[in-house]
Amino acid sequence: MSTEITSVLGFGAELERLRARHAELNKQPPLTPGEITERARLSSAETVAAYLAGTALPGPAILDRLTVLFGASPGERRRLNEIRDRLAAEADPGGEPVRGNRLTTKTVLGLSAVAVVIAIATTALFNLPAAEPQGGKLGAAHDGPAADCVPLTVWTHRFDPGFEGDVYVLVADFGSVTRTASVDLVRAGKHWRRTVDVHPGVPAQGTGGTMLAFANDPGAPDVTLRSDPALCAAFGTSSTEPAAVPALYLRVDGWT
Repeated sequence: MSTEITSVLGFGAELERLRARHAELNKQPPLTPGEITERARLSSAETVAAYLAGTALPGPAILDRLTVLFGASPGERRRLNEIRDRLAAEADPGGEPVRGNRLTTKTVLGLSAVAVVIAIATTALFNLPAAEPQGGKLGAAHDGPAADCVPLTVWTHRFDPGFEGDVYVLVADFGSVTRTASVDLVRAGKHWRRTVDVHPGVPAQGTGGTMLAFANDPGAPDVTLRSDPALCAAFGTSSTEPAAVPALYLRVDGWT
């Protein structure tokens, strides 16, 4: 966001910009209010249209769903949440913004000494930033402890081309049991297709799940994950802290 947003009208224009960018990146027409309502599991296409027109301000939880659907980066989501809170406070000086189910944008979870030992013994230690979804179709509605999980069928992430080493995607289902999923990783026209066991977890918090690790390719930093069913996902690069301890670690090779 290059200009300061000082009004609800300007906030709507920024949401509209994200919607247009999402359409351009995915080479498709902009999502209609009806499509947004269905994919983000909202109740009214008319209300979505009001958000985009800048005549209404979305609540925190709704804003999170919109920005995830439009493929906003963690920094963009954090900035828009801050602006939304400021605009809401200006409209109602005595009110307190309720953050509710804001999607986690960075890992805040530490590990016990035992978990660190297990991580070192079984896999490399991995740093876990939040995923950056681009487009995709939302899965079924859910609630409970996995509130940081918004399942999508398509996730797109751009790794730093200058990073040398392993990168990964951590996937999980919002349920409490291991399930089988068809996974297709795509980069530079090459695919890695497998049927994998997806373990329960919350990727946004770096807990549980199934980790798919592979070497970064500076020439092809963009990676797309497609899955059936929809999954939660987070992308990251190998590092030493904090560490993610996946329930299952898979090395991705044999791209075709």
